[in-house]
Amino acid sequence: MNPSSQPDLHTLKDIQLPDTVSWWPPAPIWWLLLALLVGLLLLLLYRLRQRQALRRAALRELARINANSLAGYPSQHLAMELSILLRRVALARMTDRQIAGLTGAAWLQFLDSHSTGSNFSSGAGSVLIIAPYCADCEFDRPALLALAEEWIRGNT
Repeated sequence: MNPSSQPDLHTLKDIQLPDTVSWWPPAPIWWLLLALLVGLLLLLLYRLRQRQALRRAALRELARINANSLAGYPSQHLAMELSILLRRVALARMTDRQIAGLTGAAWLQFLDSHSTGSNFSSGAGSVLIIAPYCADCEFDRPALLALAEEWIRGNT
């Protein structure tokens, strides 16, 4: 080899490595994932607020019914309003629209299936199918109101 054809070693340059890959800005899939996560979080907060609003409204209505009960409201109307309130809460909270057509023992069994025990079928709640149609029916009002409150709190 001809020594004059070889390049001088001091003119050679070292291998240049590329810059390190930056973590910012993220790839488009990460932006999509972030948007999806934010959307799910907003949906969760919305549903939670809806549930809390339903609970507050139902408990406010129950307090009004309780105040009427203390003011000497007829038992027939008290039982009717409690049954209506429980049905409205069930329809607002649950997806099964067949709830609206439940009557009698089927209605009480539904209430029991969404609570602890069988207080509607065989306890204080059993008057809900008789009392709305009985003008002089007497029952334990505080026990029925407490049972309705427990059911509302457990299902909203």
